[in-house]
Amino acid sequence: MLETLLNMSTDTTTLSLTNLLLSMSIALVLGASIAFTYKHTSKNHYSQNLISSLLLLPVLMCCVFLLIGNNVAGAFSLAGVFSVIRFRSAPGSSRDIVYILFCVAVGLACGLQAPLFAIIITVCICIVFFILDLLQVSTSGTKRMKLVMLVPEEMNEEENFSEILKDYTKSYELVRMRTKDFGSIFELTYVITLYESQNKHELLDSLRCRNANLNISLSNMMHTDEF
Repeated sequence: MLETLLNMSTDTTTLSLTNLLLSMSIALVLGASIAFTYKHTSKNHYSQNLISSLLLLPVLMCCVFLLIGNNVAGAFSLAGVFSVIRFRSAPGSSRDIVYILFCVAVGLACGLQAPLFAIIITVCICIVFFILDLLQVSTSGTKRMKLVMLVPEEMNEEENFSEILKDYTKSYELVRMRTKDFGSIFELTYVITLYESQNKHELLDSLRCRNANLNISLSNMMHTDEF
């Protein structure tokens, strides 16, 4: 079996049905392994649709690369298709994108009929994901949340709120700033890290006193949050 894996031809013109089915089967098994890793390292914050995509993406990529082979024109056509898919799909989190690229790499390796390489990178990267998940246990006493706050134009200074955020959060980062109501109001979006014991009402009350009592929202940072 190992000899078969190592000696599979990369010439699509001589690709046999046995090699085709073997490549697709390996891609499916590796996709299932990646989907399993994604689900069990994401706790309850995972997308069921993405799990299905991770399962099938290596198989689809394998078929595409088996079909294209050394065809340069086909490769450029594939790039055009990918660009269309990219602009017609909503961007996910950076972690989702890493998993998608992971599946593309595995599918590429299977499509080039280098299954041993695909198996090795799948095992290694899945192990890395599980190790990173175990390392996150040390931060279980904190909670990442998204803070969206409206402020008047004349109060649009980060220093007005940095003192409060330093007192009530472990860390904070301003990730987006945009205008509303023809520039008379600014919307500030922060990603903040709260301690589990932190009183959220006190934080909101303190910020409300600084932002002229305009709207403030505080929500959990789910795995699929977008900005």
